[in-house]
Amino acid sequence: MKILVIHNRYRIRSGEDKVFDQEVSLLNAYGNNVQTWTVDNQQIRDKGLFNLLKLGISTIWSQRSYRMMLKKLDDFKPDIVHVHNIIPLLSPSIFHACHFYGVPIIQTLHNYRLACPVGTYYRDGQVCISCLDKSLLASIYYGCYRNSRLQTAIIAIMLQTHRWLGTWKYKVNAYIVVNQFLKEKIVEVGIPKEKIYVKPNFINNDLKSDAQNDIEFGSYYLFVGRLVEEKGIRWLLENYTSINSKFPLVIVGEGDLLELVKSYAAINPLINYVGSQSQEQVLKWMQKAIALIFPSLWYECCPLTIIEAYSQKLPVIGANQGAISNLVKTNKTGLLFDSLDVNSIKEKIAYIEFDQNRWIDFKFCMHSFIDTLFLKDYNYSYLVDLYKKIISQNKNKSTN
Repeated sequence: MKILVIHNRYRIRSGEDKVFDQEVSLLNAYGNNVQTWTVDNQQIRDKGLFNLLKLGISTIWSQRSYRMMLKKLDDFKPDIVHVHNIIPLLSPSIFHACHFYGVPIIQTLHNYRLACPVGTYYRDGQVCISCLDKSLLASIYYGCYRNSRLQTAIIAIMLQTHRWLGTWKYKVNAYIVVNQFLKEKIVEVGIPKEKIYVKPNFINNDLKSDAQNDIEFGSYYLFVGRLVEEKGIRWLLENYTSINSKFPLVIVGEGDLLELVKSYAAINPLINYVGSQSQEQVLKWMQKAIALIFPSLWYECCPLTIIEAYSQKLPVIGANQGAISNLVKTNKTGLLFDSLDVNSIKEKIAYIEFDQNRWIDFKFCMHSFIDTLFLKDYNYSYLVDLYKKIISQNKNKSTN
């Protein structure tokens, strides 16, 4: 199968970038003829007003991307095009080029961008769905995207323009979303539910397969992720002592709140910051942990960190909201606590530490409850079957 896979990489590497790389590698590993087209936000250098406006116009509609898309379709002649992120360097014009050429196109939605300019449904320390309840004008008023009303307006105008043009409804053959919760939210902005397919991210490494007597209770709790407000790291730092655990919290990651994390680690012996780590190092940290604490404040979609924890037989203590509610199966793959509720997470920690042997048994059995779509072979089969279905539908539509 000839597949053109497209992605606009983020300036600071994200989970989306990692998923794109993993999925391309998986498609290649199974012998598909894969060509990629990537652009990178790190190439955006000059942020003067003129250049910002120029970039804004091309975000709404890039004629250059449209022409390049037509050329790639003409040269490669793919059976299907699979798009991940398009903002800000590509623009939805590439969907129109595919439609003009008659090539079916699938987009993976890793966040809530079709409904929220920031893509997170998060503002000022809490979940925000004003753009869903009211209109995209709310995001401009608050300057949600990069704390800039101008930059937010550009994204909002792009979203609204392509709603009017019918781009999202009619120029994209199908959407892949990474969880059921995200599907429900995308349906709310008018995307036909029959066009939306749920396929989570997958485990790219081998499952840990220790015998039961080789599994340990663990020596610490673990946080892995970007050190930013929406990930809940500030809340966790402020309240970890109140949890009353004798076990330390190990923090892995980097981000805007790095100095805050370092300051807590400097004065609190229960806080241990170990910096940014490679994936291999992260997996090793997971193997010795009691549980992964995932206190995210926004409606997470399908965080790779949780899936990677499962691969190492590491249960997750997650905030009960968004996709985390679906990803963490209570008493099977982890425990859920009420978001921002210290007493709730304290109860979960006490439950874990009350009987260490029970927790070891729990860790040993959890692989039997993991969704098979988290496993790369099953995930690949689902993806290729979806490709074939959309290609067939497109051919039938063309001949009618």
